[in-house]
Amino acid sequence: MKVLIGAAAMAVLLSGAAAAQENTLGAPPPNYQVPASRCAELPAAPTMPDGADANAQAMQIAMAAFNTWDASYREILQCRRVEAQEAQAIQQARTQEFNGAVQSYNATVAAVQADVEEYNGRQNTRRRRN
Repeated sequence: MKVLIGAAAMAVLLSGAAAAQENTLGAPPPNYQVPASRCAELPAAPTMPDGADANAQAMQIAMAAFNTWDASYREILQCRRVEAQEAQAIQQARTQEFNGAVQSYNATVAAVQADVEEYNGRQNTRRRRN
């Protein structure tokens, strides 16, 4: 009976270890929502007059609007760059944590499997003596 319990425990441990050995993260769950950006929304591009027909004043006004848009857009792009870099750092840290946890889990399962095998081997030896 003890050998049967040990064999059942070993089967459960082996199936768990096989599942945990796959340490790739894969895609996020289908219902995962990416958090909103803390950066401002990107502004729409300014409308430029047709250079073939525009007078100097229209071009000056358009260029002032473009320069304002350009500065705003670049500032928001820089904010988004920082967000992306932070997200990459978080992803790398979480992946390392995950892989370390999988390695720890696999080492623990292997140690338990060895103990169960040792126990089962001892029971078989005692049974043969009787």
